[in-house]
Amino acid sequence: MHFHVWQSVIGEAPEDLGGPFALPYPTPRPTFDTAAGAVDAASGTAYERWGVPAEAHVEAALLTEMSRDAHLQDQGALASWREPDGEGAVWRLEACRCVDGLLAQIFATYD
Repeated sequence: MHFHVWQSVIGEAPEDLGGPFALPYPTPRPTFDTAAGAVDAASGTAYERWGVPAEAHVEAALLTEMSRDAHLQDQGALASWREPDGEGAVWRLEACRCVDGLLAQIFATYD
């Protein structure tokens, strides 16, 4: 299993997130081989836009949801952040078994 991270900032188009922990295989959707790498991608974008409080909140929310029950690890997790002025975002960490993600894991293993 691998993970993808989707971010939707209020008022902007949704986007798939990559980052330093994404596997190097070029796919339209960056792939993470661990939940921790995917959580880092989400919390990193929260930090870049809203700072440490958003980063900590998003990281804690995703990790908490992922650890609540073992079956959630197969489904992923959801977190959100909202500023008092109405700006904010939603992050979805998706557990996946798609072909591109599996190829990314294979290429990362033998690279």
